[in-house]
Amino acid sequence: MIGNMAVRITADRPNFPLGTLFVRAGSAANIALVGVPVRPGVNVTALALRVENVDGATADYAARAIGGVWVVDVPAAHFATVGSVTGGVSVWATGTGADGETSRTWCVGVGDLEVLTADADAPAPAPGQTFWPLRMFDAAPSAPTKYNAYLDGSVLKIWNGVAWITISGGGGTVDNTVTRTSANPVKSSGIWGAIWGALEALPTGFTAIYDWVVAQLVGKYEKPSGGIPASDLAQAVQTALSEIPGKANAADLRYRIADAGFKYQFAASAFPITYLDTSTSTSVTITAGDSGDITWDVQPDGSAYVSYNGFDFAYFNSAGDYGGSQPGIDLQFNGIAAANAGKPLVQTVADRTVNLIAATDETSIDIELPAAVTVDGVRYCRDFLLDVDNSANASDLALEFTALGVDYAFVPLEDDSVSEMMTIGAGERVRLYFTETPYTATGSLPVINVARVTLGDFVTTTQGGN
Repeated sequence: MIGNMAVRITADRPNFPLGTLFVRAGSAANIALVGVPVRPGVNVTALALRVENVDGATADYAARAIGGVWVVDVPAAHFATVGSVTGGVSVWATGTGADGETSRTWCVGVGDLEVLTADADAPAPAPGQTFWPLRMFDAAPSAPTKYNAYLDGSVLKIWNGVAWITISGGGGTVDNTVTRTSANPVKSSGIWGAIWGALEALPTGFTAIYDWVVAQLVGKYEKPSGGIPASDLAQAVQTALSEIPGKANAADLRYRIADAGFKYQFAASAFPITYLDTSTSTSVTITAGDSGDITWDVQPDGSAYVSYNGFDFAYFNSAGDYGGSQPGIDLQFNGIAAANAGKPLVQTVADRTVNLIAATDETSIDIELPAAVTVDGVRYCRDFLLDVDNSANASDLALEFTALGVDYAFVPLEDDSVSEMMTIGAGERVRLYFTETPYTATGSLPVINVARVTLGDFVTTTQGGN
């Protein structure tokens, strides 16, 4: 705005306010301070306008004497917010008084500030530019004009002159339920309904949930081609399980899917391995030195296909027994027909569950313990059971723990021997209890307490009297 303020009246009568200074938001103000008092003994040498804006910021702006009139400019940035300020404007004069003092300062007027709404807070005009004021309504007007607006829930809608358009809210469409293909956002009620429905579909009991997860994976994997790689399925499930507070990560699956800790190995006596493609009469021989090229593709049920350089030549069931070869393949181990040559010789046990190892003709099995789990900075102890069934084996079975003395230490119950506890006699069934303690061994190794119970024959009994 370009205007003036009459100063003379209030300079003589301090109880009289200046007139209200009206300005427009976003507009600079050029104000002529008219009637600055001139009298004998007073020589005004400088004049300033002090303005407190609606945001509470106060600034002083010096005036210039031009043609006998004091003129002051206030920048548009000082009038950014619409509103009023009582006593927000004051005029201060500086000069020489009657006593000759050259730095006298006098307040010559105080008034109010009123910052008015500009033309829809329009920017500075530019020739050829068109803009429209945006006017907000509580609800959709019955006869809207261009750029009327209102909130429809959390969605901003603006009338473009023809129709209401949506500015926020995902393109104007919000789905009520969760779908696989929709690109629209979903209402919170729809998300909650989907989660709750999935939870209600789960069976009762934490152990049953594992069974249910594995059941969903079975059938989604095909061999020799198609389907989803078992390793991808395993990783997805194990990642999800790792988010459960207080639970182990990969080791939480009772059924071991394609986990790096679950290793099938061929005994050295199995080599050489020869398979003959009877349709092409092509024979391939694998020696012990080639074993690095042998890969095991473990399926959700624990069975596995064995490949050599990408070719599946054998299948073993979840117990590690040979289950056959590809059609048209004649497979031999060490010159004899395929038999139990691919037993799982290294097994990783799972935390917080009952693990079972069933032996048939092994003399030793390597075992890998689960890693300790840390959740939200809290380290949880390892606690699990290991049942070893050596009842079908004519030989003693030695349990070898791969990182014993390196990553952890075993402490048995009093008077027990670790080496004796880890030797399972021929025909025996035992249960081993593993519980991590707060103690540490030499080298600050975690200490795991081990206890053993030898189980007798399983005999069906009837409880009660006559």
